[in-house]
Amino acid sequence: MVIKKELEYFQDYLSDASGFRGIADVLYIPENIEDLIELVINLNSEEIPFTIAGSGTGLTGSRVPNAGVIISLEKFNQILVFNEAENYIVCGVGIRWRELNDFLETKGYYLPPNPTEYNSALGGNIACNSSGSRTYKYGAIRNYIQAMNVVLANGDEIYLDREDLSQNSNNNILNINTKYNNYKLETFDLPSPNTKNAAGYFIKSEMHAIDLFIGAEGTLGITTHAKVLFKKIPQKLIGLIVYFEDDSKLLDFVERIKSFKNYDNNKENTINLETRLIEYFDTNALKIISEKYSIPKEAKFAIWLEQEVEIIDEKNAENIADLLEKWYELVQEYSTLSDYTWVAIDEKQHNEMKEFRHYLPLQIYENLAKSNFVKIGTDSAVEDKYFREYYQFMKENLSKIGIYAITFGHIGNNHLHINLFGKDENEKLIALDFYEKLMQKTIELGGTVSAEHGIGKLKKKYFKMMYNEHYINKMKKIKLTFDPNNLLNKGNIFDI
Repeated sequence: MVIKKELEYFQDYLSDASGFRGIADVLYIPENIEDLIELVINLNSEEIPFTIAGSGTGLTGSRVPNAGVIISLEKFNQILVFNEAENYIVCGVGIRWRELNDFLETKGYYLPPNPTEYNSALGGNIACNSSGSRTYKYGAIRNYIQAMNVVLANGDEIYLDREDLSQNSNNNILNINTKYNNYKLETFDLPSPNTKNAAGYFIKSEMHAIDLFIGAEGTLGITTHAKVLFKKIPQKLIGLIVYFEDDSKLLDFVERIKSFKNYDNNKENTINLETRLIEYFDTNALKIISEKYSIPKEAKFAIWLEQEVEIIDEKNAENIADLLEKWYELVQEYSTLSDYTWVAIDEKQHNEMKEFRHYLPLQIYENLAKSNFVKIGTDSAVEDKYFREYYQFMKENLSKIGIYAITFGHIGNNHLHINLFGKDENEKLIALDFYEKLMQKTIELGGTVSAEHGIGKLKKKYFKMMYNEHYINKMKKIKLTFDPNNLLNKGNIFDI
């Protein structure tokens, strides 16, 4: 066990990428699960709050302690099992997403969920059910977590496995057994939005226990290891960046693409325009990207697409040209800038396109560090049928407040990140007012106030707008079932 008691050695653990800072007395870095369990038992018996430190890439203050001690699982970063026959890997949750994905790529595989932050740790991704650009096709990380080892706040250890049917709820009752205890709780249908959602617990009448812990932001237990499913890297990938002068045409284009989504059917003909991601860039986003990349001066908006293609035989391979021609014909219907469409079909071109996407958030944070601006970022989403109304509301209100903003993100899931930059306290208050109005509109449209980042300590106000006291109290009851002293990640999601 590594123990750091001097502030100078653990002050980097007192904040996350949101800039939110907290306080703690000591940092513990357990070297194995025995260390962790012994530590947790002692802290629980002395009723000392303990916060689990992720890699610090979060945006909601979840890993930031407000008292007590910090526990870092950074030494839980080893790959324990690589099972190619059954397409799964078992590893510690301290492993970084980049390291895990890089290892798999050397074997010809990859992790379908694609969190934008490659330095995030697997544990943090599980804690907030992370998603990313490829969520449009593959869904969030929940779909790829097959089993988890979890240590509870009292030191109890649970192995959650989807293949263990006894861990399914039965007659609205979930029974979770450990070596020493049985945890029994009532399940119910939480009214969740019909979109990707990272606000509050995943709770349904009929469910498996593992899904309760995924996305719970570390409030129910400490995940130490996980069994994660992976997929074979597609034989061929086509990437497109399409430019638009008009966002109404862009929205028409996106709606048309979504009408092609049909992944569950077997396809004999590969000439189908189906994508695994649909990403959006607004005017200010393109201005930043144009500092490094060549972008047509008439372009006001852009969409990034990727399509996987399975190579069956030589004839099928030749049809890739036909597929590209179909894409070009479709782009021509909606954009006057079709001739500027950027196409990627080989590894080098795809890497350049990925850099194009990742350059934007990196440059935003670099510019922010050089200024005194305060960044306010949204994480809301609505379902397809309400997206145009949501988008128009966002656009009109951004125009009214006149604060510099950059909008980009996962338009395939109706999930845009609006980043507002207030240059002084007055603009910060105006930005926060816009944020609250947008959350009210999102909730009115049946959406979520957090699609992928979670609630943490910073978004509880909007969580209370989204769910009434009845449902929040039901979720609190679940929290206190597993952590009756309310010590683990205290302050995340709830005020208890």
